Amino acid sequence: MTEINAQKVFIINILADADDRVFNPIFSDNNQIIRIPFLCQNNKISQEALNYLFKELN
Repeated sequence: MTEINAQKVFIINILADADDRVFNPIFSDNNQIIRIPFLCQNNKISQEALNYLFKELN
């Protein structure tokens, strides 16, 4: 993060591991690393995941 002067890093899982998994991002202790549990669930793109990413990136 230091080399590229990043304030946040996202670790994004593409597919949900279960069809009923709740979208719940996981934050590191300092909130600089954010794990996104999935982008796709039930064979479609999750609008909730996209909305969250767009909000965080702006």
